[in-house]
Amino acid sequence: MRSYKDPVYYKAYTMELEAEVAKLKEKNEELEKKQAEMMEMQKNQVL
Repeated sequence: MRSYKDPVYYKAYTMELEAEVAKLKEKNEELEKKQAEMMEMQKNQVL
């Protein structure tokens, strides 16, 4: 088992986490856009 104190392991782990964060931010943006579209559609149905 590698130690999280190992600089190579730490760097790889950090890069993996950063990639995951970027992916989640992109997905969040996509979902927020869909939510806004759905809210707009719902608002238009009420009118």
